Amino acid sequence: MAPLRLYIDGRTFRDQHNREVVLRGINIDATAKFPKTPNLPSYIPDEFYDGDNVSFVGRPFALEDAHTHFERLRRWGYNQIRYIFTWEAIEHAGPGKYDEDWIEFTIKLLRSLKKYGFYIYMDPHQDVWSRHSGGSGAPMWTLYAAGFDPRNFNITQAALVQNTYPDPASFPKMIWSTNYTRLVCQTIFTLFWAGKDFAPKAIINGKNIQDFLQGHFIAAVKHLAKRIHEAGDLENEVVIGWESINEPNRGLGALVRLLLGPLETLVLAKLGETC
Repeated sequence: MAPLRLYIDGRTFRDQHNREVVLRGINIDATAKFPKTPNLPSYIPDEFYDGDNVSFVGRPFALEDAHTHFERLRRWGYNQIRYIFTWEAIEHAGPGKYDEDWIEFTIKLLRSLKKYGFYIYMDPHQDVWSRHSGGSGAPMWTLYAAGFDPRNFNITQAALVQNTYPDPASFPKMIWSTNYTRLVCQTIFTLFWAGKDFAPKAIINGKNIQDFLQGHFIAAVKHLAKRIHEAGDLENEVVIGWESINEPNRGLGALVRLLLGPLETLVLAKLGETC
């Protein structure tokens, strides 16, 4: 593992030469929330329910196009990237089944970023839990684990999803985040944070659903971190930090700050095990 390329000095970031660094960042990229193969943006219904057989290799863009994008970003003055990836990209095929092809692709893309001197902050992204509940993030099998059938979301309006609307082109204008207050998100976030309290009898493979969901999420992120660590030339040199989870919702629980604290502790502890 390389020495820290960036460190904190009070309220200031400094580099290895003790120079103050001002981070100017940008997200890369919203397309990483959707599979590349098959290409499934939010308005395409075909193959939407085949959530196990997807690939995110090629997201956010192809390796051969990376240098064009990265060179442009550097010329615009950016030096930091919030690198978006989803739990689904890692573990879409089923619990414990990791997409090593996507991980290899991600490592290659991070190496491309290294050539341009970017500081990378890894973002395990989610919006309203998953693609199948109107956003992005978790694999489809997590919904089945919670007792949901995504094919019924449209008729029950448990989640409003453009892909499953009878005519996606006429999908009503809406604010996507309103799905947070609908049945699917309220339920599954409650189970994720507090399944032991709200659903003590929801046991999967000998574990309460809270531990089942959190355990797989953390293990998937840890596996990616481990592979980046094993690459040997990315940790601290390119990847300078990890987010715990993007914009979590509390479900039916208490303040999300109280819920997120234990998760951050677990994520950081597991990521620390890779070093």
